[in-house]
Amino acid sequence: MATVTEVAALTVVYAVFIRVLFYKDLSFKSFLRSCAESASASAVVLILIQFSSALSWLLTIQEAPQRLAQGMLNSFDSRELIILALILLLIVTGMFIDIAPAILLLTPVLMPLAKAIDMNLIHLGLIMVVVLAVGLYTPPVGTTLYISAGIGRVPTMEVVRELFPFYGLMVIMIILTAYFPHLLFIPTG
Repeated sequence: MATVTEVAALTVVYAVFIRVLFYKDLSFKSFLRSCAESASASAVVLILIQFSSALSWLLTIQEAPQRLAQGMLNSFDSRELIILALILLLIVTGMFIDIAPAILLLTPVLMPLAKAIDMNLIHLGLIMVVVLAVGLYTPPVGTTLYISAGIGRVPTMEVVRELFPFYGLMVIMIILTAYFPHLLFIPTG
């Protein structure tokens, strides 16, 4: 009955209502302070998305992804090496561009590459989502990384240090997703 954004707004109104009427611990001053902190956190996210969208636009105009895909096909003769190059491309892209603009930018380019190496398009989509999701937690543009650091009020690099074991697990997940699609019940061709 409502979109995700509308539900989020209703949840905020509900939370304020509960705090004011039932808990009676939300003063107008603390409400304004919470609004300012929320606006500050949102501004960081919006700026990161803005810059990653601008970078996506610039790369699209320069036709960099198309040239890169053609170069990958010309450079590698093994399907496994092309998949590895694809993963590296997605990791670097995810480090600088947010996941949604990266998917919009790279999907039309990588689909012909996937077809050329006889990769199932669902498999390609899973690889893209899994690898680009790692970019949400890696500097310099890791949106979720900066949000987490802001919420915890800790330096970003401290969060990165704590994430190192999880980066290892992410690498294992990427390898399993890319090279063992049968584990995910995806046909290989």
